[in-house]
Amino acid sequence: MGIKQTLTCFARQLIVTNADALRETLIATDADALCETACIKREGRRIEADGFQNGGNMYLLSIVCVIIITVVNVWMVGGSFFQLFDVISFLFLFLMFIPLLIAGGLFKDFNNAFRLGIGKRKAGNLMELKRAKEAMSLAIKSIIADAGFCVVLQEIILFSNAESFEALRPSIGISFITFFYALGMVLFLLPIQARLNVKMQEFISEKE
Repeated sequence: MGIKQTLTCFARQLIVTNADALRETLIATDADALCETACIKREGRRIEADGFQNGGNMYLLSIVCVIIITVVNVWMVGGSFFQLFDVISFLFLFLMFIPLLIAGGLFKDFNNAFRLGIGKRKAGNLMELKRAKEAMSLAIKSIIADAGFCVVLQEIILFSNAESFEALRPSIGISFITFFYALGMVLFLLPIQARLNVKMQEFISEKE
């Protein structure tokens, strides 16, 4: 009986010792895993912040490049940069473009698309990104459609009242300024649409 009790006590002590060692190992492993996860998240936030900053800088750089290319092209053909300014044509685009966004119920999402696309704001859910992308897509289509509508309407009126083609030349050039503005706006909106599409794919991948 004495030997059996000794063996039993020894076995219990061995089990307790192994359990304590296993518990300490698990705690250490969990701590290491948590530390590694925190480091990965911190590194991910840093990379994401750098990506946002670089994306915003490149977006501004692209705007500057478009302006420079426009000025150079105007200078090469011997024109004046001020010939491209037409307040009425610019107003035509906005008076038709903004109401279409409001009618589609996406005006707030259009504003949100800039914060999500080139800002530091992070989307709360996938639907927010989808609505922002849809608003940007509607904006691009609306701008092109509005410009085409305005140009065709102006050309119809000009050709209907024209006495000679020579008299039409200045008016035709002015009528195409609306389309020029529309293409410029689309150039600025396309990168934002692309970034929203990428963010949607990343959001879906993170949830899988």
